[in-house]
Amino acid sequence: MSMPGLPSIEKNPARWSSSPSSSPSSLLSRSISGSYFANAAVGVLAGVAVACARTPIHLPGHKAIFWMAPVLIARIITRARGGALVGTTAAATSALCLGGRIAGGIAFLPLVLLAGATLDAGVEFANRRPLPLWQKLLVLGTAGLVGNMFCFVKRLFDPMGSLLSAANLKEIAVFAASHALFGLLAGVLGSSAGYCLLKVNAQPDAKVFS
Repeated sequence: MSMPGLPSIEKNPARWSSSPSSSPSSLLSRSISGSYFANAAVGVLAGVAVACARTPIHLPGHKAIFWMAPVLIARIITRARGGALVGTTAAATSALCLGGRIAGGIAFLPLVLLAGATLDAGVEFANRRPLPLWQKLLVLGTAGLVGNMFCFVKRLFDPMGSLLSAANLKEIAVFAASHALFGLLAGVLGSSAGYCLLKVNAQPDAKVFS
C-alpha cells in the first residue's frame, strides 16, 4: 500500500519468485544427471586404459583391474542406481572404439553389461544393510568375481580365444581361476577405494564430493 505523493513500497512477489531452474526438483535432476555423467566419464577413461595399457601381466582376466575397479569406485561415490552399468557400457564402448576389447568382441557385449549389473546389485545389497566394512568388501569382491566370470564365459565362445583350440579341462580351469582371482581383486580394490573416499568426504573439513 502507498500514500499519495510517496513512492510505492509494495512488494512485487513476482520480482523475487525463484526461477524454475532453481527449484528443488530441477536441482535434484541436475544432481542425478551429473552422477551418471561421472560414471560414464570414469567408464570412458577405464576403456582407454584397457585399450592402451601394456603391462607385463599376461594372465587371463587381468584387465578387470583396469575397468572394473574404477567403475566400482565411481558407483560407490555417486550412489547412482545403475551407475556401474553406465560405466561398464562406456568402458566397453570406448575400448572397442580404440581397437581394444574387454574380454571379447562386440558380439558378446551383453555379458560384459551383465557384469556391470552384477556390480550394481552388489553395491545396492551392501549399502542397504548395516554391514561392517569388511563384509561390504567381501560382498563386492564376490560381485567382482562373478562379474569377471561372465567375461570368462565369453572367452569360451569367442572365436578369437585360445580355449577353442586347446579344449582341455586343465587349461579351462586355469583360465577360470585367473578370471575369478582378478575379479575378486578388482572388487575388493574398487570397493576399498570407494568407501575410503566416502569416509574422507564425510569429514567436515575435507569435502571433495558434493
